[in-house]
Amino acid sequence: MPIFETDQDRSNEQRIGNYFVKCLGNNYSISPKLNYKDIIDRALLRNNQLVAWLEIKHRNQNYYTSQGLEISLHKIKIGIDYLKATKNPFILIIEFENLIKYANIKENALQIFNTYFGGRKNPRPNAPNDREMVVEIPIDEFQEVRNAKYLFPEVYVNPSHII
Repeated sequence: MPIFETDQDRSNEQRIGNYFVKCLGNNYSISPKLNYKDIIDRALLRNNQLVAWLEIKHRNQNYYTSQGLEISLHKIKIGIDYLKATKNPFILIIEFENLIKYANIKENALQIFNTYFGGRKNPRPNAPNDREMVVEIPIDEFQEVRNAKYLFPEVYVNPSHII
């Protein structure tokens, strides 16, 4: 099956991921692009240790006028599988036309979000995945990126308490 991700898509993904990491603070980084067979885009690392799985998208969609965001059911299912297998969160980061937001996708997402046949309104030739089963994530599930730091509380040990 052809892969339709462009250099611009990968550049957007890197830029958006870097912004997310900047909001988290020191010791965080994003992995290089994962293998296309992994389905999920990147891993979030703290001191080179896995802390979350990241799916990163740019959408020509206005956050304030949207009711939800469509994303491939397959991507969400794989992300939830990774979450269950590793106990690390699955985070969807979206750059809308006017801001960047994130959603922390939970294990029960497929039970609570609408699932239907959707996708691109005008599919590309030879792109069977442009129309597929999708999950609609309600817009109110998306949070301010500056608040993402609360997903990963740092463990602080007061040095005076070490024996």
